[in-house]
Amino acid sequence: MRDPDRFDETERRVVENVKKYGFHLWHVSPSADDDGFSYTVGLFDSYHHPELVIFGQKVDWRNSMIDFIVDQIREGKRFETGVLYPDLIEGFHCRFDSISSVGSYRDFLGWDLWYYYTVKRLKERVPVFQFVWPDMQGVFPDNSAFDNGYRQPLLP
Repeated sequence: MRDPDRFDETERRVVENVKKYGFHLWHVSPSADDDGFSYTVGLFDSYHHPELVIFGQKVDWRNSMIDFIVDQIREGKRFETGVLYPDLIEGFHCRFDSISSVGSYRDFLGWDLWYYYTVKRLKERVPVFQFVWPDMQGVFPDNSAFDNGYRQPLLP
């Protein structure tokens, strides 16, 4: 591990939050392509569960959603890809997709790369799940009928 005394303030805060809370949560502002996103750092280290990323909606909603999911992980629940979860958003089924593209890690999960390669000294990427939610009609973003107003890109 790089000498923690050489970490800048933001780097120290990430490491401290992982130690204190089991993860650090990053919120990324909206861009021309999406409505913003949030992702975890340290979840895999603390709970051996894939990191999480969620796109769209307002930051408060993303924050609450990730906190709700992480609370379940702390209680021992393990989420999987290929499963529809009816109990995460009332009245809707949601799912998790696995992210495997090097480009997705580089473009969207920079602090995960920093934490696991610099702090933990891992030589491989950790697993990451994208939390995928449907539009108001229950249609997922990989369906052509999905309401594009929600701007929820699916990462490869």
